[in-house]
Formats: sequence, C-alpha cells, structure tokens
Amino acid sequence: MQDLVMFHVKRAKIILMYIRVKAFPGSPQESVEQISEHVYRIFIRQAPKQNMANIRIKQILGKLYDKNPDAFQLIAGSTGNNKVFKILGT
Repeated sequence: MQDLVMFHVKRAKIILMYIRVKAFPGSPQESVEQISEHVYRIFIRQAPKQNMANIRIKQILGKLYDKNPDAFQLIAGSTGNNKVFKILGT
C-alpha cells in the first residue's frame, strides 16, 4: 500500500490596488503632489507622444511605491490626463 503524502500549499495573499493620477505632460518641472491616499497630480516634462508620458509616470510611481515600473498597469486614461493604474503586490 502506498503512503499518502499530504502537501500544504500556502496561498499567496494578493492585494489589488488602484492609483489615480491626474497627469500634466509638458510641464517645465517634474513634481508630484499627493491629493489623498493613492491619488496624485504628476507634472512631467515628457510630451504625450509615443506613450512617453505614460512610461515616465510609471517610473515615478515605481519610485513612490518602491516597485518595478513594470508592476504598474495602465487600465484607464491612456490618451487622457486622468489615468488609473493597477498594481498587484503581495
């Protein structure tokens, strides 16, 4: 008779977080204003061409949250100033 081996699998706790951003591309200086928890006004130098502004915003969010910029997914506002990013973390 075969011995039964039981495996205990721990479930990873996944936290889904949304971050709202009001973007101001083409600004003379870069700065970040926190309006409330997970709501920001971000002023960036990049023009909103060829997705460069969105890439720069992801880099800034990465520094703010101490995450890789690739961890942020733009889910709304790819061509507008009001953006919503999603981040998955543990």
